[in-house]
Amino acid sequence: MFIFGDRFKMAVVGQLFQIEFLRRHVPTILILQGVLAWVPFAFLKYIAHEDTSVAPYLAWHLLGVLPGFLLKRRVWFMDAIGRLPRLKRHTNS
Repeated sequence: MFIFGDRFKMAVVGQLFQIEFLRRHVPTILILQGVLAWVPFAFLKYIAHEDTSVAPYLAWHLLGVLPGFLLKRRVWFMDAIGRLPRLKRHTNS
């Protein structure tokens, strides 16, 4: 039983470390992915001289940068939402 308890404790600590690792690094990875989305666009436009649309690169950029920013600054974001005016609900009583 004692050995099982130690293994369980190590598993829980491992899970907590993994969650903290993800919380810390996923926003940075998303922002980096969003910024690096422009590398193929720059290559095609300026080095290969291809006529390419900006829309898919902008979509990938925004899909990475916006969630990455919100995850990285979640405290700031939650404070900003908390400051929004609340709508009053009317009851039919």
